[in-house]
Amino acid sequence: MAAQNNPDPTRFDIGTADEIATCTSCHMGGGPYEVDRFGNRYDEFFQANRDRIEAGEFGAWNGDYYRYDVEDIGAAPFYMARDLMGGGPSPALSAPHLHDWGESGVLEAECLTCHLDPYANRLHTANGVDAQNYAPRLKIFLIARMNEARDDYADIWAISVGRYPTPGEIPEGYEVFSIDRYSSPLSGTFEPGRFYAAPNSPVASTRDSVKIPMVEGGKPDEAGGTSGFKMHNAYSPAVNAVTAANGDKVWGSRKFLGYYFKYAATGGLMGLDLDGDGVPLAYVKLVKKDGVSLSQVPDEVQNYFTVQTYYDPDDLELFAAQSGTKAPLLASDDTGGHKWDLICGRCHVGFRDPVNQGLYIRPDVMGMKADIPKRGTFWKMEYDGEENYDKALEEVEAGRKSRGDLAGYDVHAARGVECVDCHASKDQGPTAPDHNFGKGIDTGGTVRNDLDFQKVKVCTDCHNLDQMTLAHRDNFGSEEIVADHFENVACETCHIPYKRYWPFRAFDYSMGFSYNFDSRFMPNPADPGDISQMVPFSFFAAFGIQDPQPGYYAAAPFYGIGGLQWVGQSNPIFGMDVVTSIAYFDPNGPDPLVAQKLRLEDKEPGFGSDRALDPYAMFYTMMTDPDGSATIPVPDDEGNFDPADMAEFFRTANGKSYFEFTPVLYKKPDRDGKIKIYPGNPVAAVTWVVYDPDDPASMRVLAPRELNSILAGAVSREVMPGRHQIGMVLISSSVTRDESGAITAYDPATIVWDDNFDLRPEISNETELDLVKAALKTVLEKEDQYAGRPSPNYDANLRLAIVAHYFTVTHNVLPASQALGAAKDYDKLGGVDPTTGKMVPPPGVVEAGTTRQCVDCHAQGTEPVYGGDPDVVLNARLSNRTVTFLPWTIENFEGLVAKGKIWVEPEVGYIHPVDVNRDGDTDDVAPDFSTVETTGMVTPADLIGATQAEILEHTEEAARAFAKLAGLTPVEPGEEPVTAEEPAPTPESGDTSGSTGCFLQTLSRP
Repeated sequence: MAAQNNPDPTRFDIGTADEIATCTSCHMGGGPYEVDRFGNRYDEFFQANRDRIEAGEFGAWNGDYYRYDVEDIGAAPFYMARDLMGGGPSPALSAPHLHDWGESGVLEAECLTCHLDPYANRLHTANGVDAQNYAPRLKIFLIARMNEARDDYADIWAISVGRYPTPGEIPEGYEVFSIDRYSSPLSGTFEPGRFYAAPNSPVASTRDSVKIPMVEGGKPDEAGGTSGFKMHNAYSPAVNAVTAANGDKVWGSRKFLGYYFKYAATGGLMGLDLDGDGVPLAYVKLVKKDGVSLSQVPDEVQNYFTVQTYYDPDDLELFAAQSGTKAPLLASDDTGGHKWDLICGRCHVGFRDPVNQGLYIRPDVMGMKADIPKRGTFWKMEYDGEENYDKALEEVEAGRKSRGDLAGYDVHAARGVECVDCHASKDQGPTAPDHNFGKGIDTGGTVRNDLDFQKVKVCTDCHNLDQMTLAHRDNFGSEEIVADHFENVACETCHIPYKRYWPFRAFDYSMGFSYNFDSRFMPNPADPGDISQMVPFSFFAAFGIQDPQPGYYAAAPFYGIGGLQWVGQSNPIFGMDVVTSIAYFDPNGPDPLVAQKLRLEDKEPGFGSDRALDPYAMFYTMMTDPDGSATIPVPDDEGNFDPADMAEFFRTANGKSYFEFTPVLYKKPDRDGKIKIYPGNPVAAVTWVVYDPDDPASMRVLAPRELNSILAGAVSREVMPGRHQIGMVLISSSVTRDESGAITAYDPATIVWDDNFDLRPEISNETELDLVKAALKTVLEKEDQYAGRPSPNYDANLRLAIVAHYFTVTHNVLPASQALGAAKDYDKLGGVDPTTGKMVPPPGVVEAGTTRQCVDCHAQGTEPVYGGDPDVVLNARLSNRTVTFLPWTIENFEGLVAKGKIWVEPEVGYIHPVDVNRDGDTDDVAPDFSTVETTGMVTPADLIGATQAEILEHTEEAARAFAKLAGLTPVEPGEEPVTAEEPAPTPESGDTSGSTGCFLQTLSRP
């Protein structure tokens, strides 16, 4: 966030308005989204003091009242290239806009976000969907006119949110498009005046579509258009246009059309229909202002539209008549039927809606549910006879159920426990029902430290410790061993052995936040690295694609979809996490191993008609559909595997979905301050900082607009028959463009290539690091020139930075039969004989289900497994697991750290290059495809990571510091915690919950 007082525009990061535009897909408003850092309501203070704000009386370039536009940030590469050719200062570096809060309004606390009964009075749409009654996903209709060439919008008239317009609403010469698909007009399938749902679409919810409306598909002005579209693909020769199968040109531009925060809550009500007539209580239409053109937004005009709001009088009357009752409102004590799970899930977890079966993975096109990227939390909302997990697994094995039916299972939820049963207190303590919900401990120390472990339930609040000891005794062999585990290991560590949705593992912003590819294109399945063959989604008619898919190179200015890396099941072959760029999971699979699996099965990569349109929802489908038991491959006398056996092994993925997430283990304090092993997920971020070790407090993390400015375009080259490699061209004096914006010349030495073939170029050696650093130095020196200040020593202090933070995994608890260490059916799951350390191949030599599986965590014995590799014993978690922090390696990584070119946060200073393929070095930046013929798989490249043992060793010291931060006394294993009760800490000075704190208390009164 930009400070309230900035010495000049170049020191401005992002403003509060941009924070609201980006982050409030989940955050419901109030607090910092309603009042500034001095407690003034933005719109009222702005309207009363506009001249004084512009004069800098409340701080120069005040971050609460200025912003950089998302378009400027996304178009930063073009602007910088134009600047270098003498076209004037880049507006992405030098021109934050005064934000007109009077026009946008503020985002007030939206009580109905949580307090509508999620099952009540849902809008039944014309296409047969019972939409979510708050912030549903409805189709967004665009009324626009094309130019004569039909390669650009000549004008955009209106956006009708959810409702297909009537003929009288469509001016002569205009057509109706869907915001899902702009390549051709919609016709014939929509009834005028009716509302339509799009539950599995990547379009934003109605609330978010109103809050910051967006249009895709126009021709960028720098490519000869007149519409003012700025976000664009910066590569040639296509110049951002692809001709679709029907002859239409599809443009990958994106246009944000203003800020309408005060109407977000009205848009949120578009799923509530109390009288059941198919018309919601409220709906919204955005209509073009008189005399405004697209090219004027945002430089001259902040908002393109005026907002027209409509209300159903019958619904309003019914709502008013229900005053004083709970229906359709939801009170804090109104539990049962997973109502509160559905409410909390709107922001926190992915889920399949039990009413309309839509997959809800993201609330908006630029956001993810909070606990998906951190912990991979998908939540099952209905069980229907699946309370018995073991019996349900038998149904899966028999083919009567899909593995997807069990995705998101939680043993507590299966018995009716809801979120508020553990996270909301009924007393008047710190988490009384005033919106201060209980939480665990944020090991980053940044989120309400005063609420750490305050009144949130933990396992022993419901489970008797003596009974727990007896329940574990038979499996562990003695009460002493049980006590030892209880003393050192948190319950969740064993009872959340895996999850069926991947979290994020790395955010790579080292080459910008967006890569400036756009979601209208996807890689060609035949050769995904060939950017000249990227195709619009309309090519895939069999799949029926009509929606842009932001998973592929989305120009998301703040979250950088192209830079995300997901982590899944630990790879039992190489003993490492499977981590992949989101761009690569489909259609060729999430990593080279799975891509090869498809080829070995003679399957053509591509789309299936049963997949959701939203790529994240599609990812869910891929991860939960595979089934079947494992076939463990057995090497021959020379240590080689039969390719057919390997194909079968990959197909069954060691008896589980290959797309599972196996949590990492690290140390943190429990509620009593006792240091224990917990499951978690380390999320790393790679970016650039200006850092002088002699003045650590002066560290500056570069802003997205600065990082994006280094990119000039993208190219691809054929590196072997049928396989191309993507490269990013960096800004330099050698790059020239023609009038359309196409790159006409560049120096091949300024390209950073995608060395590991995950469709996302990355810094993988010192040469590439120096190239990016030189480009950034050019950008920063330009900023210094704009500001009239001398440049510091960027050669010494501009560094690639790697930081990481652990997020504890505490949900999706599985039954005892699935816990780590529990007796396993070896002949189905595959395992290791704990007496010999040898692999037990099918049909098994141990009586099924009778022997505890210590090798779930501990490797026992040293007998070589898998062709002579002594380190891989089904990837035992404590003994030999390799945890991936970055899914690629950087040659001479430790040498670059020593030189000061790479700065690693001390908290994760133990990460290092890992010799994944065990060839004796750690600098293999590319996978080895030559091994396919002999082994049936691609040998992966090396990576940056750590062993599980190293993580446990180094996080123990940090755990003690976290305990003190939470007001706890660190307790070593074997010691007893202090039992004297101390008063709960009070909120820190200036801290606010961001909520009025009155609505829930009012509803819960008798």
